[in-house]
Amino acid sequence: MTNQPRLKDTAACKPPFEDAAAVWHMDGDDGAAAAGVRLTVRGKVRLGVELEGAEREESLRRGGDGRAAEFDGGYLVAGEGATEALRLSGDRMTLCLRYKTLPGGPNVPLFARNAPHDPFGRILYPAPLNIPAAGYPQVKRIGKVDALEYLWRTTPLEERVHPEYINREQPEGWFKIILDSEKRNSQLKEGDFVNGVLRLQAPVDLIGADRWHDVVIRFNRARLDMFVDGVLLDRDWPHGELHRFEGPFLVGAGFQDGKLLSGFHGRIDHLALWNRALTDDEIAALSGGAESIARRDIEILGPPIPVGQYWRPRSWNVFVGDCMAFSHDGTFHVLFLSDRGHGAGKWGILGSPWGHVSTRDLVHWEEHTCPLDVTEPWECCLGTGSLAYHDGKYHLFYIKHDRRAWFKDNSIRGDAIFEAVSHDCVHFEKQTEPLFVPGFFESNDINPDIYPDATEDGYLLSLSNWKVWKSKDLQHWEERDNLTTPQWWICTSYFKWNDWYYLTSCGRYWTSRRPIEETEGWTEPPCETLRDGIRVAQVDRLGDRYLMAGFTPEPAGAAYAGELLVRELIQHPDGTLGTKWPAEMIPQSGAPLNPAFKPFAGDAAFENGAVRVGSGDGFAAALFDEMPQDVRITLRVKPGAGVESYGLCVRSRGDYTSGCELRFEPGGECVRFAPVAGDPAPEKRESWMTISGVTGLDRPFTLDVIVKDDILDACVDNRRTIVARNQSRLDGDRLFFFANRGEVVFEDIQVMPLMT
Repeated sequence: MTNQPRLKDTAACKPPFEDAAAVWHMDGDDGAAAAGVRLTVRGKVRLGVELEGAEREESLRRGGDGRAAEFDGGYLVAGEGATEALRLSGDRMTLCLRYKTLPGGPNVPLFARNAPHDPFGRILYPAPLNIPAAGYPQVKRIGKVDALEYLWRTTPLEERVHPEYINREQPEGWFKIILDSEKRNSQLKEGDFVNGVLRLQAPVDLIGADRWHDVVIRFNRARLDMFVDGVLLDRDWPHGELHRFEGPFLVGAGFQDGKLLSGFHGRIDHLALWNRALTDDEIAALSGGAESIARRDIEILGPPIPVGQYWRPRSWNVFVGDCMAFSHDGTFHVLFLSDRGHGAGKWGILGSPWGHVSTRDLVHWEEHTCPLDVTEPWECCLGTGSLAYHDGKYHLFYIKHDRRAWFKDNSIRGDAIFEAVSHDCVHFEKQTEPLFVPGFFESNDINPDIYPDATEDGYLLSLSNWKVWKSKDLQHWEERDNLTTPQWWICTSYFKWNDWYYLTSCGRYWTSRRPIEETEGWTEPPCETLRDGIRVAQVDRLGDRYLMAGFTPEPAGAAYAGELLVRELIQHPDGTLGTKWPAEMIPQSGAPLNPAFKPFAGDAAFENGAVRVGSGDGFAAALFDEMPQDVRITLRVKPGAGVESYGLCVRSRGDYTSGCELRFEPGGECVRFAPVAGDPAPEKRESWMTISGVTGLDRPFTLDVIVKDDILDACVDNRRTIVARNQSRLDGDRLFFFANRGEVVFEDIQVMPLMT
């Protein structure tokens, strides 16, 4: 599954201006006035400026005429006196604008309605970039926090939902949840849900300032896309039709709070509007062709990253959400909610499509086409589900969380279970009729999970154990009694491993000696050994190994989703579980470095690749300077008797005044990732992530640590893992080894820079 459109050779494709509702070529020809789309100059603007050399060639390639309007602080009124020609309505539309900003002018709208009192009259304009929606690698490339923003608008919410949905007295209604999210979530703008407004963004530092850009906005019923230079930069899933998208328009100016914002400095080649959704190939023709787009794709988004540990879909603001693990015929599949903007999709309703990757060996992964997409405007959230294979077909069960917004054009009220079917586990066909419409429930989300039914040689479909059905063939279903396992869970996995049965749910797990449909003997182990920071994970097997796939913790300020994270489960003789890294998925690293050692505090020494630090009643540490940002660190830890705590600190600065600390506390059997905030004393830590029940921290063990982007990941003795986010995005270049009230030896230390 890729977010970028797959294009054929567009070199010979003709830009589709012929059927546009309006086209302005900026040539100053008043012949356009006959169609009611004439241009009127206000201030310093020259029309029909001849382009030269490569600029002229690129204009002609896109269907332009080799001329442009040159703005020196003035603006244009487009379509003054027009009526129907500039009144776009319905559920499809395309906007195309080719422009170049010159240095020296203020940031003003490029395209807007000429309507001083319309609070949503700006259409394409500069705005502050929504930084929390961006991935860490993109954030590192962004200096000026500016974006090109597009505003889409439909009718107010109260016109599109059933009246009882908007009940401000309802204590746990989804309407209230979304309104509260707008206040808390920095990715959402307060009031947009009620007003029917969606916003798409393109980071200016990624697309480049002071150069020609081809901006195309496409609205196609259930999808809203923003292309810059042919590269898909942002997407959302609207509900409703165009509202007040009508001229006359301003070019190079716009109103905000009743005040005209003008002063644009730059050039505009052409501007066009269609009352239909252009195809991907037509958009490519307007953007210079497939070769130009491929080049710009690398320049804007960077080189493609192969699927693996810590991977996410290719974009600046797309992430891995809830994961669904499924294995069949020697292939391990991970289907996931493909989140855009950390939970901001469709006004925070999470109207996201699904993504899909698979592997047969954990080394070579394949990214597949979207298995499940939002295809109707009234679809809210295609919720987490599960898969089963039966009689030559793959059956994907999912829940549509339409309880989140009761749109009038949706015939189903509340959540419903749907099915999609495939013959190859790649291309799925959504079934139009729901499998079940279970009705409303009081709170929380519920998800359909498919289990084998050992007693009747069929299948169980559990809706988070709120309701349960059984079937022999995945076609004919009969409701049955609820299961006697724990009474409520979501996003589960059920499997048998040796003589134990397991049920997992978002890091929690239960065990039993008997299958799920016939026992009350399920118990939860005292320690949640699978809850190491991984989010919304599911488990399935590859060969004789059990793998858990989920996503990394969210960054600071983000509400949801991260990067792909895969763990391998280990089973102890008593049936309890642990985790380790799949060896095949450890990121590649270079040759070990030979950093310079420096004692820092207490008793510290370095000999034969080992660091010894110790202090009887205080803090001791040693450091290595000039460490790369992204590294793998392997070592063996030998704690001394009675040591209170010890560990290492990466991305540190100065005299241990900042950094990301991995701290081991033998007495409490816990391991923490925590920020250093000016004092190495453990009682001053606010942990990013803590795992408990880690036995054996007073004995020698192996340790493997990955520091990549803002992700911190560690594997302790190949039996427990812990992952956290560097929430403060600390970026120092010092590595400390420390001990508190005791002595520790860190030996066989290897520090290796990551290759990707």
